[in-house]
Amino acid sequence: MTDVFLMGTIDAKPGQPAGWREPIKQACSRRGLACFDPTVEKWTPADAEREAHALTSAKLIVMAITSASESVGTLAESGWAFLNALTRRQTFALFVDTTFVTKELPATADAQKSNTASRRARELVHEHAERFTKSYKMPDVYIANTLSELTIWVVNRIERMKPE
Repeated sequence: MTDVFLMGTIDAKPGQPAGWREPIKQACSRRGLACFDPTVEKWTPADAEREAHALTSAKLIVMAITSASESVGTLAESGWAFLNALTRRQTFALFVDTTFVTKELPATADAQKSNTASRRARELVHEHAERFTKSYKMPDVYIANTLSELTIWVVNRIERMKPE
């Protein structure tokens, strides 16, 4: 069984400081909790199977969509993950950086469209998640406005979890 499942943007790149996942992994380690990070160097279909199993069995799903990439696939995956977490009665925490602007693309009309599309999708995902959560007053769903808020909430939640 997986206690905590991490999904979302992969921030850390070789030679760069660790990304948003590290403080959460460290908190899990301190508590003796099983933390699943699906980040792999070379993805295979077997990884998909392991990831799907871990996602369905996790107690807490943490999803952060940062500005490290456009995260189009992750944005699409967020609704699926949220719906499945509700169905399985899993705790779900989400952060979506709505201020995305890529610095890797040249300043062209296409890059501008890509930035606009990603920002719009991010704002929609964040707004829908917030409204849904407020409408149904769900204590096991947390929508963070900042990455710091997400990390603090998740680490506090981990501190209250008991290892299997």
